[in-house]
This record gives sequence, C-alpha cells and structure tokens, in this order.
Amino acid sequence: MALGNTPDSLENVLRLTPTDTAKVMVYNRFARDLLTLYRQNQDYLQALQYAQQGLALAEQTGFTKGEAELHRTIGNAYYFLNDNELAIKHYNEVIKIYARRQTLHSHNDMAQVHYNLGLVYRRQLRIFHAVDNIQKALSLWRQSKNIDRMLLAYRSIIQAYQSVGDLQLAEKYAMESLMLAKESKNRTEEASMYETLARLFNSNDNAEMVEEYFQKSMDIYEELDDQLSVARIITNTATNLYADDMDKALSAYRKSIEIFEKLTPTNFQLFDLNINVAKLFVRNNQLDSAQFYYEKALSKAIISENQQTMAAAYDTVARFFMKQGNLLRAENDFKKAYDIALSSGLPSIQSNALAGLSSINFQRGNYKTAFEYLQKYQTINDSLINESNIRFIQQMNIQHEFEKDQLEEQENIRWQLERQSQTVRYHQIVMFFSLFAFLLTAILLGFIIRSNRLKNQANSELNRYKDKLEEMVMNKTYELTIAKEKAEESNRLKSAFLENMSHEIRTPLNGIVGFLQFLNNSEISPERRKEYINIINGCSKQLVKIIDDIMDISKIEAHQMDILPAALQLNDMMKEIFTFFEVYLQNNDKERIELIIDDSRFIDPSLILVDSTRLKQIINNLLTNAVKFTEKGYIRFGYHVRDDKMLEFFVEDTGIGIPENQFELIFQQFHKLEHSNDRLYGGVGIGLAISCRLTQLMGGNIFVKSTEGAGSTFIFTIPYEPCEVG
Repeated sequence: MALGNTPDSLENVLRLTPTDTAKVMVYNRFARDLLTLYRQNQDYLQALQYAQQGLALAEQTGFTKGEAELHRTIGNAYYFLNDNELAIKHYNEVIKIYARRQTLHSHNDMAQVHYNLGLVYRRQLRIFHAVDNIQKALSLWRQSKNIDRMLLAYRSIIQAYQSVGDLQLAEKYAMESLMLAKESKNRTEEASMYETLARLFNSNDNAEMVEEYFQKSMDIYEELDDQLSVARIITNTATNLYADDMDKALSAYRKSIEIFEKLTPTNFQLFDLNINVAKLFVRNNQLDSAQFYYEKALSKAIISENQQTMAAAYDTVARFFMKQGNLLRAENDFKKAYDIALSSGLPSIQSNALAGLSSINFQRGNYKTAFEYLQKYQTINDSLINESNIRFIQQMNIQHEFEKDQLEEQENIRWQLERQSQTVRYHQIVMFFSLFAFLLTAILLGFIIRSNRLKNQANSELNRYKDKLEEMVMNKTYELTIAKEKAEESNRLKSAFLENMSHEIRTPLNGIVGFLQFLNNSEISPERRKEYINIINGCSKQLVKIIDDIMDISKIEAHQMDILPAALQLNDMMKEIFTFFEVYLQNNDKERIELIIDDSRFIDPSLILVDSTRLKQIINNLLTNAVKFTEKGYIRFGYHVRDDKMLEFFVEDTGIGIPENQFELIFQQFHKLEHSNDRLYGGVGIGLAISCRLTQLMGGNIFVKSTEGAGSTFIFTIPYEPCEVG
C-alpha cells in the first residue's frame, strides 16, 4: 500500500502504529518514498528529516536493524543532496552495524551499501576507494548469484577506470562483464559491452577491433529490434571508422537519420547527424548539398526546443553562409544565435556569434560596428583582446576616412573639368598641371600626416611599454631580493635543523648501543641489568618520538597529512592526558612541578566531532614543552567554548619564558628557541611547527603569551562541532 507523503499522513500512521520498532520502520518507509517521489526536483530535505527522526527513535529503543536501515536511507538522502562526506559517514555506520550483527543483513544488503559508497567516492574522484567498495559489492553479489547487480557493478568499475585513463584495466573488466553477459544470456548487456570495448579499442587506434565489436553490438541490437541503439552504433561507426571514406560515412549517417526521423523526430541528435553530413559535403566542395543539410540541421534544432542546441545551430549555419559570402544571411543567424545564447546563459556561443558579427562588418567596411562587436566579444571572454588587432581596425578606419576625402575631392575636380570642357586648350593644360600638382601635394601631405600619426602612436606605445618594463623590473628585483633572503634563511634553518637532528638522533642511539654492550657483561647484578634495560627502553622511546616528528613534518610539507574527524568524548581525553603527564613528571624527576587541569569551564556533554589523534598530539606537544622548560612551579591546562563557537585550549607554565621577538619564529619549521641552555633542553625543534600546521589544517589558530623568565601560555583554537549523542 502506497503511503502518503505529508506530515499529517505520517502523524496519522504513527498514531495507529502500536510499537516503537514498527514506528521506526514507518519513518524509514516514508523517507524512502519521498526520496523516490522527489528524485526529479531534488527536494530531499523532508525525507532527510523523517529518516533522522526515525534514527533517533531507533537509537533510543535499541532497535539495531532500524538503525542500520535509517543510516542507509540518510546516506541516500545526503548522496542526492551532493553532501558526499555525510553520505560516506552514514554508509560506513551501516557497514559497522552489519559487521557487528551478521544476522541483520543479507549479502545483497551489504553489497548495495558498498556499491553506494563506491559511487560517492567516484563522484569525489577518489578512484581507488571507489573501485575497492564496488569490487566488494561485486564479490557479495557474486555470492548471492545476483547477475543483474553484478553487471551493474562491472559497468561502474569500467567507468571509474575510464575516468582516470586506465584503459587496460577498463578493458579487463569489460571482457569479464562480456563473459558474464554471455553466460547469463543477457543480450542487451552483451551488446552494451561490445560497444564499450569498441570505444576502448578506438582509444588505442585499433581500427580492426573497433569495427568488429561495433558490428557485433549492432547485430545484437538488430536482433532485439532496438533501432535507436542501432542508429547510435551506425553513427559511431561512421565517425570513428569512415572519416576518410565519404561514401560509407554518408550512407551511415543517412541511415541513422532515417531511423531517428521515424522513431524520435524531435530528438536533438538529429541536429548533430545533419551537421556531420553537411561537413562531409563541405569537405568535398559540394556546397549546395551542404547547405541543404545545414538548413535541415537548423530546423531539427528548432523543433527540439533545446535552447543550447538552437543557439549552436544558428552559430554553425551562420559560419557556413559567411564562408560562402552570404553575409546578410550569416549576420541574421549570428544575431539569433547571440540572442538565444544571451537569454540562456551560454557565454561561449555568445562570444562565437559576436566574433562572427565583427568579421562580417569588417568585410563590409563597417569598421566602427565591427569594433563595437569586438569590444563585446572581449568583455564576454573576460580577457584582453589582441591589441594589434584593435590598432589595425583603428588605422584602417583612419585610412578609410582619408581615402574617402580624397575621392570626394577628385569627384569635385572632375565635375569642374567637365564644366570647362569647352574652354581653350591652354586652360585644359593649365588645369591638368594644376590638378596634378594638387593631387601630388595632397598625397604627399597625406603621407606626411599619416607618418606623423604613426610615429606619435609608436612613440606613445614605446613610452608606455618602457614605463611598464621599468615597473616590472623593479617589482621583479624586489621579489627576487625577498625570495633570496627567504631562501638564505631557509637554508640556515635547515642546516641548523640537520645539525641538531643529527645530535638528537645520535644521543639515544649512543645510549642504546652503549648499554647493550654493558648487558653483555654476565657479572652485573640483576638490579643493575634492570636499570640498564629501563635506560635502553627510554632511549628507544625518545628515538621513536624524534622519528615520528620528522615523519609528521614531512607529511605536512608534502600535503599528505589527512584530518579524519570522528566522535570524541573530549572531557575523557583531557583526563587521560592529565593522568599520563602526572606519571610523566614523576618519571622525569619533575616532582617540584604541580600539574593542574582546569575543568571549571568544561562543556557537558562533551561529545564533539574532531580528529582526536591530531588534537591529542597538539596538546601533548605543548605539555611536553612545558615540562621541558619548567623546573618548578606549576603547569595548568584546560579548554572552554568561546562565543564565536570555537574551542579554545591553553597550556600555562611557570618556566623560562620566551622573548617577544621570537613569538612568531618558534612556530616555524627548523627553528628552535634561542637560549643559552639549548643543549640542556634538547629536542629537534619541530614540535611547535607541527602543532601550528595541524591546528591550521583543523581550521584553527595557535599563538603564545609569555614573559621571559616568568613563564608562557600557549593558546590554540579549533572549530567547535558538537556531535549528537548516540
């Protein structure tokens, strides 16, 4: 029975439903119906709301199967809403539930979730993850012998590999899919795979295999009486195989046109087919036939009522008529293409039409109009138009005006000569020489004026380019100076870092090697042997910490550090850190330091969405530094939520403090606090750099407040993202 899809109908059904578990399934049914109902206009928010209400009830009542179903429905909703990360989160929740409770699902259920997850990853172009999940779905569908879904999975894997250009793997899975389609006698899928293989071999320029697979595909489509698919294969064959054989290509295109005309006369593909035929005739200089098919393509585009197709059609036809010299027809079609493209938001066709209109007016001698169209073309393309072309049009306009004046003057002289045709020969000779002298003077004067104008323009351009060049040289010199200083500073810091890292790595290694040699002495007491083993263990942990820091800074520099948010009980983590550092102080002879956790402004509940590993790493780095640089007094740490919805953490100590001129430097990589007791305190000098970059990757910031000799307070922030309980 189809359910209603309004809140009122949902309330009515819920009122008649006796148990909470049944109500959970009602919420899921309504949500899934809405996802299907609104698939066209993508209004999935109501479905998402129903599913979230059902999930809350399922979690409250401990109805695990309902939780899994609703997480899956919510994942589907977020997929349709293009919120990939939330879709991935909910699909993974389904997989976790199914992994804990094997009896809750079938192979098909788990396969569908993996398949959906693969589609999300493919949308994100994370092809490895996409293929991995779709292959898992394929394996599960194979176990349940679900042939149709297996073929679907194969198609998705092929498309994923095609999207990254891995044609070899795409071909491998296409062959497997073809074999499965043959075994299951799925003729439609078999034809589709032959067509896919033809396209793949076409990319490898294997014409013989392309023709063979296209033919096999077409034979099956004809057997199934799928004429539209037959027409598509004929078109692809003509385009890919008959480029150099006009007769074959023309015959194939005409056959495709005949099929489309019979079955779908308004199909916009008829436009493309007629354009292809017209281009064949143009290439063979059969212009009358070409014009016929261009006109036919235009009429098909108009019938399709597809604005983009219509605009493209007018633009294409206009270019044909412009090449044939029919400027009036070309101009009208270019204007129609421009108007449709303008109203439909198609800037590329607008620019093409404006370029054509500019060229037509240029050929007619309407240089001013041509220049106006060219300026519009420049604005639409949002780029500088070639300045030489602009100057050329301006110069041609000036030359045209000058020649026009000359012609008017010559006409005036000719008229005067005709009126005096009855005068004496003497007057004719005088007039002839006068005219000759006038024309010679006018021409010389014209050349002088034009030369002066060109000279002034050239000088102006040279001065402008000279000023621009000088400015570019100054800017480049300044940039190079800054870059040189940065490079020198970077090299100095790297050298200091490598020198210090060499010392820091050798120190624990020497300890390990030395005390291992002591252990070879069979005469040492058990107590002394245990002491040596503890020292070796401490040196090993120190060495591992140094290597971990080096690996982290390398990942950050290579942009390979991923932030992976997950639910975290923040207060529990803070208490764990406090317990760890209480022991850490005792083990490092720091009993004179009091460790304080300030929980006065802790939030409750404290379940947040954050990368707990990186958050703990930042706090541990700051607390370790505080212990290192503090001999007595206290170390206090805690957090609170600020008014701007940011979590603010702090670590305060009564250690040696930091000079104000080093507040920013200490967060740079390879930089250590400049202090007379550097060797006393040790360390590689990248802990704060790692903390700074991790904080930024998590969307926050870090800074320090300190008074030299009195202690320091390190403060960092990250976004506060509360997580729903359950």
